[in-house]
Amino acid sequence: MPKARRDRSVSYEKSKKSPVASTSSHARLATPNSQENKEHLKEWDEARCPVCIEHPHNAVLLVCSSYEKGCRPYMCDTSYRHSNCLDQFRKSSAEASFGAAAGQEILGSLQSYSEFDHPGTRFSGSRERKNQDLHLANPIFSGMHKLQQKLVCPLCRGQISGWMVVESARLFMNAKSRGCACETCDFSGNYADLRKHARHDHP
Repeated sequence: MPKARRDRSVSYEKSKKSPVASTSSHARLATPNSQENKEHLKEWDEARCPVCIEHPHNAVLLVCSSYEKGCRPYMCDTSYRHSNCLDQFRKSSAEASFGAAAGQEILGSLQSYSEFDHPGTRFSGSRERKNQDLHLANPIFSGMHKLQQKLVCPLCRGQISGWMVVESARLFMNAKSRGCACETCDFSGNYADLRKHARHDHP
């Protein structure tokens, strides 16, 4: 069972001493080898998963409507043996959206009424969807996993279109040390260490 959310973990304090753990092969892979990656080091080092408040392991980048404004919500995409954040986030969002379905139907009716009786009137939602379509036409999103489910960004509250893997960021964050997700376990390590530990001690 994943641990409860913590305000600040031991791994957060350790991360301030060294941006890359030096005891793992993943650390060598995560060392930036391009100027572009070096420019993102600070962003990756400060990134915290909005669900578990830890360095994201096996991270994915949620692509939201504020992406071009600099919003970068990284989230753990790990299994049930770990924090399982992306899956938890999607399930909790689905439950929350279920209660809002009636409100969306009313909004749709109002929009249809407005466009029929007042052709010059358009709801802002229509403009937002059009802007988002143009935004996703950028080739950088060609490998994005699109989501049919309506999700709200945990940072900016904008609409999430999908998620994608930024390999250099994922390698860098996987080298970060964090505690085992099991409530009664004191083990800590990078993602590779935690996977071995979880398979052996928490099957």
